[in-house]
Amino acid sequence: MATVAGVSAAGISVWPVLQDGTHACFAGGCFWSTQARFDGLPGVETVVAGTIDGREAVRVSFNPAQVSYRELVDHYWRGIDPFAAGGQFCDLGEAYRPAIYVTDGRMRAEAEASRRDAEAVLGRHVSVPVL
Repeated sequence: MATVAGVSAAGISVWPVLQDGTHACFAGGCFWSTQARFDGLPGVETVVAGTIDGREAVRVSFNPAQVSYRELVDHYWRGIDPFAAGGQFCDLGEAYRPAIYVTDGRMRAEAEASRRDAEAVLGRHVSVPVL
């Protein structure tokens, strides 16, 4: 099982990349800002900041009976600049590149469908990769 370095109030920790349908992983610039956007969202149980693939990211644990993975992806677009591939807002560089991380085909299909819908609404190409 892959692991990702995570940061918590207690310091550096390691959290597994889980493939159980109750976790999502997003990079969206500074992980503290990304964490704040998901904290308190109905159905979200925990949000842990860390890094993956050299990017600051969050792992969102959620209750699928209260919020779907697709709803989380749709929410993600509202907190980032979907056209800025090299960072987010004042945080520029490799560590701040946005990305949606998926662990299976279902998640990939939902993330890519959400990205296509965002492109249709915004009227241009969204540069955020689904990895």
